[in-house]
Amino acid sequence: MRATANTSRSLRRTKWMASTALILAGMATSSAFAADYLVGNEAELRSALATQANGDTIILSNDITLTAGGGGNLPEVHSDVTISGGGHTLSGGGDYRGLFVTSGTVRVENLTISNALAQGGTSIYGGGGGAGLGGALFINAGATVTVSDVDLSDNKAKGGEGPTGLVTNQGGPGGGGLVGDGGVELSNAAGDGGGPNGGPSGEGGGSASKSDSYHLGLYGGTNWGAVAFRAGAAYSWSSLSTQRSVAFNGFTDGLSADYDAGTAQVFGELVYKADAGQFELEPFADLAYVSVHTDGSSETGGDAALTSAGSTTDATFTTLGVRGSTDVALGGINATARGRLGWRHAFGDSAPQSTLAFAGGDQFTIAGVPITGDTAIIEAGLDLKMAANAILGLSYSGQFGGGSVDNSARVNLGVKF
Repeated sequence: MRATANTSRSLRRTKWMASTALILAGMATSSAFAADYLVGNEAELRSALATQANGDTIILSNDITLTAGGGGNLPEVHSDVTISGGGHTLSGGGDYRGLFVTSGTVRVENLTISNALAQGGTSIYGGGGGAGLGGALFINAGATVTVSDVDLSDNKAKGGEGPTGLVTNQGGPGGGGLVGDGGVELSNAAGDGGGPNGGPSGEGGGSASKSDSYHLGLYGGTNWGAVAFRAGAAYSWSSLSTQRSVAFNGFTDGLSADYDAGTAQVFGELVYKADAGQFELEPFADLAYVSVHTDGSSETGGDAALTSAGSTTDATFTTLGVRGSTDVALGGINATARGRLGWRHAFGDSAPQSTLAFAGGDQFTIAGVPITGDTAIIEAGLDLKMAANAILGLSYSGQFGGGSVDNSARVNLGVKF
């Protein structure tokens, strides 16, 4: 009986020790998941965001500027955390977005976010460029963000580049930018959109556009021996209709707008025709002026409707280069092989801008991707004479410069009646 009593007391003592150990372990576990991070530089801020957990508080002790060497855009905010600026500034350095909140309940306080950029992705496979959304603060659908004493300054959102430049105007359009400062209040809201690292656009809630265009042009030229001069002018009238939907936490809206635009082009070319045996070579100098005017418009649909002021973008292009051609025979089919090498310089309004405003809100400006200042141009093609009145053309065109690359291929069939 004594042995049994001792065994019973031993069991009770073991159970008490086990319970105490579990309580202490629970306290240790809770402490491990909630922490205060005092961050004084870019690396410490990235580390805190990379290891974030519910209940964390991230406190800035210095101004922090994001850099390419530090990793570019910050990791996503996806937990129930507090980010306290301590009166300091988080700067995107003009190249990177501020805070990108994908989920969780987040509090941002006593912080200035400045010079942040949300950059939409560049077009791939001929589609339009991705949207740039929420430069300073992006709030994804399903996330909740509370702000207190937060200042947003000089932040931008830029749409991704379309597949070709301004003059050729082929392929999908560049993406839109919405909005520089981000989703702090309705007048700065942004719904689902481009990925956190500026990749091709994701969901934008759905959007569509339609354009009907009419073109009128005049072209002529003259020769002085081996020197030729060619010039022309063209004008395009465009009628555009857009539809888009906006969706974020607790809000949805469907919007539409109709507006007109016009594009005027004037161009001239001076050519020297050089005979090099079976090859025809033409050194050339081009000058082109392009002006694009878009009328003002007002969306209809709801509280997220935008009003756009009219805008005009003017750009001038100069091109120096050489092109050549030669006749060849391919399997009994007469053909002409041709190529072109050139250097193009652009100046003027290289970055298209639009001024927008929500109903009752302040105006803000969004900018498209700038036109590259200096570009190398490479073209190669083959024209096959399929019949007396029919030519099948195959061509490649490439533009390289300023970190921008544009490649395109084309097949066309021309028939004379």
